[in-house]
Amino acid sequence: MPSWSGLRRTQEGEAQSLGFFLAVILSPLIAIIFLIAFPAVRADDRLQSNDTGIPYRIVDGGRVEALTSSGKLIFRDMKSFTAAVDADRRDS
Repeated sequence: MPSWSGLRRTQEGEAQSLGFFLAVILSPLIAIIFLIAFPAVRADDRLQSNDTGIPYRIVDGGRVEALTSSGKLIFRDMKSFTAAVDADRRDS
């Protein structure tokens, strides 16, 4: 006749084994779901910054998106962006 403590140890061991195998199976599945749900950040999507500290990025067609204190501004090209930054510097 088995003792209750021996029976309990067997059940705990089985529960631990089941938990281990579930973790081995579920962890990669959760990781795959996160990789699909959150798209990778491409190098082009990262913001650059010039010497004024205004973060910007160059998008399709050479347009420049700049994040300023008043919001996101879109410039026609890099020349118009630098002209606006220079004009703002002169005003300050």
